[in-house]
Amino acid sequence: MSTGSQFNTNRMKREDFINYSNEIYSFLDKNNIEYFSPKYYDDKMTFGDLDIIFKGEFPKDLLFDYFNVTDDTKKRNDNITSILYKDFQIDLIEINNNKYEKIKDFYQYSDLFILLGRILIKMDIKLSYGSITYFVDTKINSQYKNVGNIFISDNFCDILNFLGLDEKIFKKGFKTQKDLFSYVVDCIYFDPNMFLSKGKNIKSSTLYNNIIEYSKSLDRTYFNIFLTGKDYFIQAINSYFKSLDFISKINSIKEYEALILSNYEKYNGKFVMQLTGLKNSELNSFMMSFKAYILSKNVYPSFEKFISQIQPGGMLVL
Repeated sequence: MSTGSQFNTNRMKREDFINYSNEIYSFLDKNNIEYFSPKYYDDKMTFGDLDIIFKGEFPKDLLFDYFNVTDDTKKRNDNITSILYKDFQIDLIEINNNKYEKIKDFYQYSDLFILLGRILIKMDIKLSYGSITYFVDTKINSQYKNVGNIFISDNFCDILNFLGLDEKIFKKGFKTQKDLFSYVVDCIYFDPNMFLSKGKNIKSSTLYNNIIEYSKSLDRTYFNIFLTGKDYFIQAINSYFKSLDFISKINSIKEYEALILSNYEKYNGKFVMQLTGLKNSELNSFMMSFKAYILSKNVYPSFEKFISQIQPGGMLVL
């Protein structure tokens, strides 16, 4: 899982991992607990952890007793409980009942999730375990601020089809990492250059290097992501996901983005610091309190709308 190693355990050999996981699966089956574990390559020789995805909350008392869990062998991160059992990490992942069936495909083959995530992020689309979302960030005072998100899809096969990938091949599975690479490079937006920068960790960095080398071994021409702009992908999303009314939603976000940029010229940290003489945490606290005060008056639908009413050099009085 993306949580990484929580207990600095060693990787487990394939044969040991199969025996280890089968012991746990037998216990879960015996107790009629609904779960699944992600698929992995037939030639995968070592494993860093065991992922088990549960429908809803898992029976903590039962499992913690079985795994002899203590405070020292348990770590919680959002919907993932990592535990240490027989010197190996297990990630117990809880998924809402209504999302359980749809989310299964997102968890199959972690390498696929990492590689597709890299491709999509270059299109300003964030891939998470359960959906893809378009995000709009704008640069304000050398920092990026998120000004809007648009949900696109929670259907993994739709996402594959959008990328020009055959869902039937995915459903059939991949015997080797090379099989998966052969699948990913068929993505209509695949560009080896998008994998040149380092990944978030050693695993993703190694994966990036491996798929670059694989793509170089093929005599073919790839999509050039650096010759396209944001509008190209906006049109691609709009064309495939027709029911989204994507262009209209993008235009609404752009209007809000223009408002944010305009407001920054009127109201920003530098302006408030000059006005009040406050700095650092005191400045931040004052600005947050001022925003809360304006919103408490229930005159404007948002703080941004309040700032937009201020004329240059002037101030509204409530």
